[in-house]
Amino acid sequence: MLKAGKSKDEQEDKITEERSGLMATSLVDALGVYKKNNMGLIPSQIIIYRDGLGGPSMINKVINNELPQVLSAIKGVEAGYEPKILYVFVEKRATYRLFEINGGYHNPPSGTVVDS
Repeated sequence: MLKAGKSKDEQEDKITEERSGLMATSLVDALGVYKKNNMGLIPSQIIIYRDGLGGPSMINKVINNELPQVLSAIKGVEAGYEPKILYVFVEKRATYRLFEINGGYHNPPSGTVVDS
């Protein structure tokens, strides 16, 4: 829903700006916990699942604004730390349907993962 007086583009800019700092801070905090629980080791690869809602323009804003902040924050975790990062934009509106066949057809429970 658009707020009165602001374009969709302006609202996306504001949302991206606010969330970029939160994302960077949260990731650094998560890496600290990971390091603490894994004998001082930190991951060489990071996968970030990101809501793609908002379409291509919002995804571009995330790539152009959030990603640089995240990369900058990660570099502060440890000298020379440069993990491989994969951003996965997840679309909530899937057009496919999955059915579980167990005494009839049913929707699989929330959290079901299909790997093959």
